Amino acid sequence: MERLVRILIALADTQDRGLSARRLGRIAGYSVDTDSGLSALRRDLRALRRHGWAIVSDGGDGAEGHYRLRAQDNRMALLLTAGEQHALQEALRSSAADVPVPPAQLAELERAVEQRCLTRFSYRHKRRTVHPHTLHNGPSGWMLRGREVESDVVKEYVVRRMTGSVEIDLPGSAAVPEPVPRHSFNPMTWLVDPPVDVLLSTTADYEPEVLRVMTGARVVDRDGDELRVLVPVTNRVAFRSRLFELGLRVRVVGPPAAREAVLGVLHSIVAGDG
Repeated sequence: MERLVRILIALADTQDRGLSARRLGRIAGYSVDTDSGLSALRRDLRALRRHGWAIVSDGGDGAEGHYRLRAQDNRMALLLTAGEQHALQEALRSSAADVPVPPAQLAELERAVEQRCLTRFSYRHKRRTVHPHTLHNGPSGWMLRGREVESDVVKEYVVRRMTGSVEIDLPGSAAVPEPVPRHSFNPMTWLVDPPVDVLLSTTADYEPEVLRVMTGARVVDRDGDELRVLVPVTNRVAFRSRLFELGLRVRVVGPPAAREAVLGVLHSIVAGDG
């Protein structure tokens, strides 16, 4: 899974420039100069394409290929099987489906979201007062997301289940929603463990590779050819995976607890327990 994520992150970072097959192979851990390495890279790319990622190549899928990731909404590919996607396409082509009439409250709710108006409506036999955040179309139809005043909890309301009229206050009367954190595809950024800064030692020759592999790392000291690199760690498993990928290019300097944890894992591997 991490290998596939590394491929996606690398392609997303390069945007329109793309990556050569050899470069993408090295990022995935394969040598595309060999038939087995090239076949393994092709297999990973097929898996990503099968799940909706639009990865295209200018030079085919051989060693001379040059890959780019095109912007594409892949939610349908993730939710539907190949047969279901085909059936949906046939249904759309026949165009016999009826377009549902928008709920009567939709225009008022849209204005409430755009102008940040405190909103009142009846929902499941209770009167609600809501600071509206977003209005979007989901599996159950149009839905309003917002923070309910009565419970102080962010909830989603199906618009067609609202009864009666919708009342909105003056523009600016609703609170500004707190920003929703974006979840990265990079496991090094996931907040899994208590954060800790780990200090690594490397050389100038390996500086670009260490900074690329260790997300968020920065050089904090230089002494001749030796560098000290500080890495913020919030996912220990991902950090150790990247650390072992770098191998002898880096050395853990501190803190002592982090160094002992890495040594413990290595001892377990040598002993056949890990």
